[in-house]
Amino acid sequence: MEKIKKIILIYFIIPYFGFGQSDKLEKLLSQISTNGEITGFVENCFEPKIYPKIPIIPPILSSHKLNTSSKFGYRVHPIYHSIKFHTGIDITASETDTVITTADGIIHQMGYQSDLGNFIVIQHQYGFMTLYGHLSTIFVKPKQKVNMGQTIGLMGKTGLVTGKHLHYCIIKNGFYLNPFLMMNLYLKVPTQKISSK
Repeated sequence: MEKIKKIILIYFIIPYFGFGQSDKLEKLLSQISTNGEITGFVENCFEPKIYPKIPIIPPILSSHKLNTSSKFGYRVHPIYHSIKFHTGIDITASETDTVITTADGIIHQMGYQSDLGNFIVIQHQYGFMTLYGHLSTIFVKPKQKVNMGQTIGLMGKTGLVTGKHLHYCIIKNGFYLNPFLMMNLYLKVPTQKISSK
């Protein structure tokens, strides 16, 4: 509740003073961690330079609605057949296998794990990280800078899978966020604000 009060203070009072607004907005964004807080922030933020640094676009280039085989939250694991918490969403094949980064950042980690297959972890600003798993191909290198919308790999079926898909996670200050709620914000932000140029 205290964070919501801070958000209201910053959105409706600080703009009248006009001094250091951007710095205070960025500091607040670094501190908040839940989907609700981030949704409130993004919907009321009027600083265009912040949007490319927040992972709100879909990780697959698609002109259609994304097809998913598994949502965020508790589910019956398709291989273990027990209830486990699913930390992201599984996006199945669309008209393209191209995987893009959902915000500006730096390649923090990449490699192969038995469950994730070929994976990439990107460190973004404000405490955001994104993870892309089960890739067939990786096009980036460790510590490489990437921009929102840049191709980083191809969807695949490496690791512990039942079929080709992308496992996509968003982490904020150590907490997993629902990627669907974050991507829904993309529809609420004017297109001209989501340019990293």
